Amino acid sequence: MPQIRLEYTAHPSISPQEMERCVNSFFPRLHRLLVDTVSGIDIHACKSGMIPLSLYCLGEGGTEDTFLHLTIGLLSGRSLEEKKELSLAALKLLEEHAQWAKTSGTLQVTVAIEDMTRETYSKIAIK
Repeated sequence: MPQIRLEYTAHPSISPQEMERCVNSFFPRLHRLLVDTVSGIDIHACKSGMIPLSLYCLGEGGTEDTFLHLTIGLLSGRSLEEKKELSLAALKLLEEHAQWAKTSGTLQVTVAIEDMTRETYSKIAIK
């Protein structure tokens, strides 16, 4: 915990090198932001990944518009204020790192903070 997913439109003009820069630069900064913003976060427990969407539709189906959607799953029990602060800070950080996903159309950037129910969340570390 936290579980972090960055969905992005896998537009042909977006290079793999740009996506790799996102992983190497954005996610470590996001993990640090989580530690600094949300109580009880262990940076070593942050798990992030990118999910390409090769089939997608925005609005009426234009082909040049793209999007980034960041979902951050946190164990339940955080205050609404804490989650709102995290959402806005993560959105700002993602905006700073979003240029790689921009095409000639509009880039929509969104963030959602989701609660993961503590009572049903299970974890094991295998060494």
